[in-house]
Amino acid sequence: YNKYIRYFSIVHSPSRLGAYLAGLWEGNGHISMPNTSKSPTVDKHTPKLSITFAEEDYPLVLLIKKLVGGIIRPKLAKHVYILTISNIPELMNIVSLMNGHLRTPKLEYFNDVINWLETYTGEEFFIYDKNTSPILENAWLSGLIDAGGYFDINIRKNIIESSNDWVEVRMRLEQQQHDNITGASYFEIINNICLSLKVTINTSVHHGNRYHLIFINKPEKFIELIKYLDKYPLFSSKFLNYNDLKICHSMILDNRHITLEARTYIKTLMNGMNSNRTYYNWDHLNKLESY
Repeated sequence: YNKYIRYFSIVHSPSRLGAYLAGLWEGNGHISMPNTSKSPTVDKHTPKLSITFAEEDYPLVLLIKKLVGGIIRPKLAKHVYILTISNIPELMNIVSLMNGHLRTPKLEYFNDVINWLETYTGEEFFIYDKNTSPILENAWLSGLIDAGGYFDINIRKNIIESSNDWVEVRMRLEQQQHDNITGASYFEIINNICLSLKVTINTSVHHGNRYHLIFINKPEKFIELIKYLDKYPLFSSKFLNYNDLKICHSMILDNRHITLEARTYIKTLMNGMNSNRTYYNWDHLNKLESY
């Protein structure tokens, strides 16, 4: 097992990347453990750590694969790509990067991989409890938002005909209320995010299932989030939607959004976001390579 230990000692170094990957995986990832009872050759069956990405985020998938390895599988019927890491040295690399940064009930599954790696390779890892450091002091939340956040601009007709249309900038982030297998609650971490951003926790319901919801639609409530994301940026295509939202947010704060010309510009921004986006610039990925 010396080859594994040698590889592990070379690649392991603290960085923002580990916190970002932890948030990304906790938001939209899963782990599959090998069923050794069905296979006498355990070395052919390793844990699989996977992260799911939206189809439009393929450039981000390619870069993360370059940084940590893995295999990319397309599921085009669902418009997603899945990056799966199961190679032992690559598993040790990403585990060492993410270890100590996890904050949700998914930590239990992550530690199952650590236990497996310790048994199989003889390498020792530190088993951490959930990270309780201040939410806004590392890149974990930006990873979580990249996994499941949503930014948009909304223009509503005012019921008073003489008044201008109502412009709002909105961000939403939903998270299951309980782990599907263990039943562990997500309330503590979602509430901590809300306290850090100085907003209140909400609830949404889809198909009879209840979710924790972080929803921001008031300009003054975006201040903490913008300060955070300017320091710990997004790297998916949500970065582009966030930038468009931030332009509109600045116009609202400065009262520059009320003219006809301004409304026309804001509508152009709004109509080019999310599923309507046709232009993608990925220059912001350059920052991730130096994380």
